[in-house]
Amino acid sequence: MRCALAACERLILLESDAKELRDYSILLYHCRLYEQSLQYLKFYQDSMNSSLQKHPSNSVSSLENDAMEKLMIRLSLILMEQGWSRSTYVRNFLGNNFEPW
Repeated sequence: MRCALAACERLILLESDAKELRDYSILLYHCRLYEQSLQYLKFYQDSMNSSLQKHPSNSVSSLENDAMEKLMIRLSLILMEQGWSRSTYVRNFLGNNFEPW
């Protein structure tokens, strides 16, 4: 997995294709690096929206776009779930202190 991540990082540095951002994001997802994965998916989405090239309207690209949107939703849900589990310590700490002073 490290070799695949390193290869994707090098391709991203070459700035040859925006799809490398998407591929890198998927690799990060499989490494359970969800925040970084969502960040790179957003970078990919921004680069595709800002590009002047027309998106091909074939079935493969529409399937890729659907899969990307579903992955973004899944990542958002995972990160929200992790946020809930992280904040239990804060809630317990504040819940034990009855007096605000």
